[in-house]
Amino acid sequence: MLCLSLCTYKEVGAFLLKLNEVRKETSIKAKNGIGFLLAAIVIWTIITVIFLLLNL
Repeated sequence: MLCLSLCTYKEVGAFLLKLNEVRKETSIKAKNGIGFLLAAIVIWTIITVIFLLLNL
């Protein structure tokens, strides 16, 4: 699929549709990771505050 001059319009169209599908799937997976990261930030912030308060 690298040589677009040798491919038909149908092949190029199918490739672009597959590419868009992969982009959408990757985007959804990345959004699921954001919630995990935010939860980890909250948890580690609480742990850090408790640790700092105990060491005063």
